[in-house]
Amino acid sequence: MPYAFTLGYQIPTEVTFGPGVVSRIGELVKQYSKKVLLVTMKDIPSLPRVIKLLEEAGCDIILFDEVAPNPVDSTINSTALIAKENGCKVIVGLGGGSSIDTAKATAVLATHPGNAWDYTVEMGRDKRPVTSSVLPVIAIPTTAGTGAEVTKNAILTNPKAKQKSPIQSIHICPKHALVDPELTITMPAGVTAATGFDAFTHAFERYLCEESFPFIEHMAEEAMRTVVRNLEKVLSKPDDMEARAAMSWASTQAGFTLLATNMGESGLHVFSLPVSAHFDVSHGEALAVVMPFVLEELSKIRPKKTAKLASILSREKDTGVGRNEKEACAFTQQAMERWFSAIHLKRRLSDYGIQERDLGKIAASINRDRLTNAWKKEFTFEEVRAYYARCL
Repeated sequence: MPYAFTLGYQIPTEVTFGPGVVSRIGELVKQYSKKVLLVTMKDIPSLPRVIKLLEEAGCDIILFDEVAPNPVDSTINSTALIAKENGCKVIVGLGGGSSIDTAKATAVLATHPGNAWDYTVEMGRDKRPVTSSVLPVIAIPTTAGTGAEVTKNAILTNPKAKQKSPIQSIHICPKHALVDPELTITMPAGVTAATGFDAFTHAFERYLCEESFPFIEHMAEEAMRTVVRNLEKVLSKPDDMEARAAMSWASTQAGFTLLATNMGESGLHVFSLPVSAHFDVSHGEALAVVMPFVLEELSKIRPKKTAKLASILSREKDTGVGRNEKEACAFTQQAMERWFSAIHLKRRLSDYGIQERDLGKIAASINRDRLTNAWKKEFTFEEVRAYYARCL
């Protein structure tokens, strides 16, 4: 590929990685304020420990523990009001991508006018700008999947419009990320599988997009390979700390690939978002459902890169990875299906109660501009609906 391209790459988050690093949370919060808004879900096993660490550091904690798996815009409006009314000057996001994205979006709305949805990509030209005045966020991931601790995205759902879209700005990247793989040990198997696959897809997106380049491709390849080699290990042996650490690092590394500017998409997330928005399917599970037909199409429009995935998805006993590009693409699709079976991810829309009569509304809410940019061609409603029909 040509190297005379324009590149912008910024890593504004200070990442501290390793078992036990969550113990630093108190000192990090106090750099900004003792008044902290702690954003999380109910029943996060590490929550009592984090609260104790903050209390020992003398912090005044305002707890919001009502984050939903697919955060909605109205929740952000509420949490921002809580932050303002209580004078919180720093936000801690504890949990998976939903908690961290809620924290990031709250950091925006606590210092900006309007409603949360006003700042999402879905607003197009009417999107409000995010300035540098956002509150500082400290992210503590308890899953290994979203990479939200280092990304510039905060994905929200608008239940009224049945749409899902990110707030996207370098200003919402957390100031600090404490990536402690010990906190992931208590993840249920289903969450482990779905978030682990999500980590794979972030790297997959950047690797398969047309605008990718070697610096990002190398990171993406390594992140995908690490997930493939370790996800089944942590599912079969949840307390395998080496495998847990590998998954946590792969998630963060995949998040790094999303920080490049002027980058495109593979189409995978574009197709998955309406499924989550309409049927509240978790992000990782929605990605798994649409992956087979997306991968099939990418085998046609970007066969060279799709073929390279064969070596990433292959196992030691595989001998038929492919003698040529076409065979390698076919192997990649078969190996992906086999991997889904091994990590127990559902692969059909019908597995979530979605029926043929539902396809129209899903297809109608897809962002066709993003899809056009991803696959470099225009799409009709009927074509999009036909894609979804292939994964019923």
